[in-house]
Amino acid sequence: MRHSIFLIGLRSSRAIKRSVSSSSLAGMGIQPGDHVALCAPNSYQWLTFYFGVLKAGAVAVTLSNTLKKDELTRIMDDAR
Repeated sequence: MRHSIFLIGLRSSRAIKRSVSSSSLAGMGIQPGDHVALCAPNSYQWLTFYFGVLKAGAVAVTLSNTLKKDELTRIMDDAR
């Protein structure tokens, strides 16, 4: 089982939809069963990416965007 983290900046809905198709996620190495950490402010882009992860058969793991870099690193290290 692999773990990935994506920090989502504000982007257009077209760019988000293109980036979250299951084929795009597979192109990034995301496979069914992988755990993908999502760390971003609440937005429709976050929701679109969340459903893209699910569509790819991966597991979406949501993280607060208020966490500092060292806190995110510790969480990801503990998840391995």
